[in-house]
Amino acid sequence: MRLNVYILPALAAFLLSLNNLMVQLPWIGGVLEQHPMHTAQLPQPQETAPIQEERVVKLASGQNFTAMLTAQGVDADNAADAAEALADVYNVRKIKTGQEFRLSLEHGTDATRLLKLTFSPDVTQRIELTQDAEENFTADRIARQTEQRIVAIQGTVNGSFAASARNAGVPRAVANQISKWLAYDVDFQRDLHPGSQFSVLFPAEYDDQGGMVRAGDIQFIQLDGAKNKISLYRYNGHMYHADGRDVRRALLKTPVDGARITSGFGMRIHPILGYSMMHKGIDFGAAYGSPIFAAGDGIVQRASWFAGYGNYVEIKHNAVYSTAYAHMSRYARGIHPGTRVTQGQVIGYVGATGRATGPHLHFEVHQNGVQVNPTKVASLGNDKLEGNELHQLAAVVHEDETHFAQLIAKAQPRLAQNTVQAIPAAATSTQ
Repeated sequence: MRLNVYILPALAAFLLSLNNLMVQLPWIGGVLEQHPMHTAQLPQPQETAPIQEERVVKLASGQNFTAMLTAQGVDADNAADAAEALADVYNVRKIKTGQEFRLSLEHGTDATRLLKLTFSPDVTQRIELTQDAEENFTADRIARQTEQRIVAIQGTVNGSFAASARNAGVPRAVANQISKWLAYDVDFQRDLHPGSQFSVLFPAEYDDQGGMVRAGDIQFIQLDGAKNKISLYRYNGHMYHADGRDVRRALLKTPVDGARITSGFGMRIHPILGYSMMHKGIDFGAAYGSPIFAAGDGIVQRASWFAGYGNYVEIKHNAVYSTAYAHMSRYARGIHPGTRVTQGQVIGYVGATGRATGPHLHFEVHQNGVQVNPTKVASLGNDKLEGNELHQLAAVVHEDETHFAQLIAKAQPRLAQNTVQAIPAAATSTQ
């Protein structure tokens, strides 16, 4: 009996401590109760959200539409689907090298998808290609609304004329027109000086976003240099001086683009022969391959190798005047004796054939078969407008000068320190 007195309390204490242990270590209880054991859950990797990007690209030389897309990382099947949908509204074979596209792309973990594409093949339309939630493409042709405005630009020559015009905000196509028309009266190296002022009036088309999409033909040009002022006006598709002289009747003073005079007319030490002799023309230094223009309308008399002149072209303009062009690298296509050419037409390209120390154009003017100083030949006998046509030109002169002055006056408060300003007027007809 005494044994039970001691054993029973000890057994009760043991069972109580065992129960407490099972509470503190629940996995023991799980084993004893035949419950499955719980394990810690490992974190699962999260999927990376797709990245969307806007990108502007141009069609490279030799590329087609599909290749342009795959070059941007677009999945080949996705690119093929886009090309197929685009064909519903636009012939992809008509897309030209340099065409600009705006792309909306989605970069996923496995591929890049095209979400949207837009481009404007011309000023009249915009093409949009979009993808829906089911990844099907839809193409739409959207008419672009444009308006025509008259633009006036004033600028100051500082450096080359081409650079000055571009700095003034003159579109490249208009700057090329200015150079073309002024070349009949202006030697761009000798007649232009820093500070010379130029003005131009021309029509342009603007899109619904206010951007210029196309510039038209120049209506009025004025160059106010240190020595003289030249003003030209468009009448019946041609440019005239205010007194009615057709500017095209003059010989081009600079028959090559981007040229500089490296040697004038007169006596000089020949750079190759080494002794003093008469230089019977003007040398224009220019980059190899620069186009050479016919100085006036005429018929090609010669297009062949000519001793020290190298590749040589001679053009007869009338019974009195001819011009010659030497050291060409090659002739333009179709230039051979008997070819009729027009003023400004490309007849060949700058080179260094014959006796030449480097690429340049040697240019001569022949009067009755004798070389004369090209800078002294003012014209080929300028025809002038007369009678009613001259009165109509006078009306054009007044209208252009008045319109230009009005546009420039509106811009005066905005000129501030900028002496160059392009001012689009309200939409108006240029007819």
